[in-house]
Amino acid sequence: MSELAIQDAQQPREATSEAGPAATLADALRARVDANPFAAVAVASGIGFALGGGVSRGMLTLLLGAAARAAGARLSEAILERGHEAPQEETQ
Repeated sequence: MSELAIQDAQQPREATSEAGPAATLADALRARVDANPFAAVAVASGIGFALGGGVSRGMLTLLLGAAARAAGARLSEAILERGHEAPQEETQ
C-alpha cells in the first residue's frame, strides 16, 4: 500500500453528518472490522462463497428462512420488552 493511502486511512474523517449516510455506514463497518478482523474475513468469505454459486438454491432458501425466523423472534422480544418498560397511563 502506498504511503499516501496509509496516511489518508489514518486521518480522522470530517463530520460524518455532512458526508451523508454512506460515510456513516463506512465508518461503522470500519469500526466493526477493526474490532474483530477474523469475523469480518469469515463473513466476507461466506458471502463470496454463496454469491459465487457454492450454495444450492434449496440450501440458500433454508438458511434465509432460518435467519428470518431468528430475526423475527429477536424483534418480537425487543418489542415486548419495550412494551413492559413504557409508563402506564392512569385512568380515573
